[in-house]
Amino acid sequence: MNNVYIAYLDEITQDDLVTAKKIEADDKLILLTGDEPYMPCSYFYFLRDLNVEPEFVTIENNILITGFMLGLQCANQTGNIHIISSNEAYGDINDCSFTTAKGKISVNVYSSFADVFVTGSKKTSSKSSSSKKNVVEDDDTQYPPASEEFKNKLVEIDTKPYNLSAHADVIAYCIKESTDETPGSLELQLCMRFGEKTGKTIAPTLNAHFSELAELV
Repeated sequence: MNNVYIAYLDEITQDDLVTAKKIEADDKLILLTGDEPYMPCSYFYFLRDLNVEPEFVTIENNILITGFMLGLQCANQTGNIHIISSNEAYGDINDCSFTTAKGKISVNVYSSFADVFVTGSKKTSSKSSSSKKNVVEDDDTQYPPASEEFKNKLVEIDTKPYNLSAHADVIAYCIKESTDETPGSLELQLCMRFGEKTGKTIAPTLNAHFSELAELV
């Protein structure tokens, strides 16, 4: 079984790209660029971190044309097609199955990448909010273990609290990959691992103690 993930480049966010790290190497990621194939420069770093190399397809943002293109892309596929889009027109093919040259594919439509990896969270007419105050969640990547001194420092500076010490390995990696001489460097690393909202929230606290933390990684 294979998974094919399809999304419009102008609809995805940094949080989507963080979640997309869960896509496995033997799956397929297709990013539709529409008429203007542009993206923020920061997206390059997120795309570079993915387990799968994305395929960019420049195509007119039209449901009929897109449907034809998807048919060609998936003619020799079996498994699941996950379409991530806010376009309600895709609702007509949600939960549909189609016969291909090699078997059968099932189509599922979602409003975000996060919904793909949550059972039963298929696209609905209104978005549900699952965010909780002061809850920090990172990606599923395994990072080198942080030192006890680093963890203790996070406990010391964590005044919210966000329970930063529980994510010490990820934060230590972000500190190591950053440089205090480049504005926004740490924030970018944090956004890549935690998502844009959380990354921007915890960045000021960590930036204020960057030098102290950098000595402990």
